[in-house]
Amino acid sequence: MKKFIIIFLLFPAMLYSISVSDTINSLVDELAAEYSSLKSDTPFYSKQTVSILEITNASKDASDNYVGEAIEELLKNAITDSLVFKFIDRRALDTALEEIKLSLTGITDERDSVEIGNIRGLRLLIDGSVTSEDGNFIISLRLIEVETTELIAAVSKAIPKEDMIEVGKQIAYEYVTANGIGTSLFFTPTRFLLFPQSEAVKVGDDIIHAGSAGGRLTYRLGPKWKISLNVDLKFHDVFFDYRTIGSMANLTALGTDPGDVFEVGNGLDVLGFWEKDGSFRLDGDPLTTLNAMYNYYTLTQFTTTAGLVFSYVHSINQKMNISAGLGPLINFMQLRQLYDNVPILINQGIALKRYEVVMNFIGLGATAAVDFEYFILPRFALNIGCTYLFSVMFPPSEVDAQSPTTGEYYYESDNFAIESFGLNPFMMPDGRMVSEDLYSPNHFKFYLGFSTYF
Repeated sequence: MKKFIIIFLLFPAMLYSISVSDTINSLVDELAAEYSSLKSDTPFYSKQTVSILEITNASKDASDNYVGEAIEELLKNAITDSLVFKFIDRRALDTALEEIKLSLTGITDERDSVEIGNIRGLRLLIDGSVTSEDGNFIISLRLIEVETTELIAAVSKAIPKEDMIEVGKQIAYEYVTANGIGTSLFFTPTRFLLFPQSEAVKVGDDIIHAGSAGGRLTYRLGPKWKISLNVDLKFHDVFFDYRTIGSMANLTALGTDPGDVFEVGNGLDVLGFWEKDGSFRLDGDPLTTLNAMYNYYTLTQFTTTAGLVFSYVHSINQKMNISAGLGPLINFMQLRQLYDNVPILINQGIALKRYEVVMNFIGLGATAAVDFEYFILPRFALNIGCTYLFSVMFPPSEVDAQSPTTGEYYYESDNFAIESFGLNPFMMPDGRMVSEDLYSPNHFKFYLGFSTYF
């Protein structure tokens, strides 16, 4: 009973498909008949090779409903079943067909046409257009002899719009998923879908912040294969700390002697320091108070990867496919240190400011991806999938760091500036050195996104 209901629901669409297919078959038969009558003095020992040049959507409603693409797919089937013609896939003749288009417009001479005609033994071409008239689409086809660019035959038929639109919708999905260029955007909507290989080190109840997004440019090599240029962005707070300024191992100029602070680099005599409320303090022991203040420290890892992925595509049905692929990648990683309440020397005073230091690294690796794609429209799909990114970071030939806060560059640990009281940009507050292998940039993630094809 259930099978009967399914067949009953699909029956109208099947009728549309049969009706349109029969019309296209009859058009191909007419072209074959005219060709045979004109070439009656030529013995036919084998089928005549033919390829489809282009079926143009010459009206807006034909373009909106992908009628030209649908006609082209139906023509392939009709030519394959023909007793006169033998179909050659256009993708095997792209370069030659571009030259043929020029010859048809009279740009190339007859000698060029003869040479083109000899390519892969191609003898005939079919091109055409789809126009709209009242409640019908008018399908017009031309048969052209490649060697001479002579128009052999021209035929046309009318197909009711509702029939053609129904078939166009069905074939459009298959056409787009097997051909064309796609662009995609992806995002990981929650940090629980991102699994870095390096666990964050934190103190207190600080929240681990992480996120990921990305995009890709895809080219379908065929119904079963595609190649993608993937770009992946990730940020991950890998270290949190909350400690007194006096206990920070990388503020080497701070100590028990006020001179360690007040005579940094150029021997300036500081008369006081800035309070957190903005007031300037002149009395007491500034160094003792400064050492007792707390600094909030975060080390964030930013990774940007670009990978070239080769994927196998399996079509589950007309609107759904799943792909799995592998490929190489290049990884750009940045480690950004953020100090909140670091002492800064301003003229003859001390202020507690937010201070940033960044270091950049590069590496090579590989990526693996599984992607599920569902087409809600012929050229628009929703995606869900997972990706694993692995890379090995290279030690830099020359270690350097830069502060976006002050614009300073550092090349050695003792290249500190007096503005930051000798802050060592290559060391964390706990004494560990910042390097390319401090935290792994590798991660696994799930994502959601969408794709468009054109």
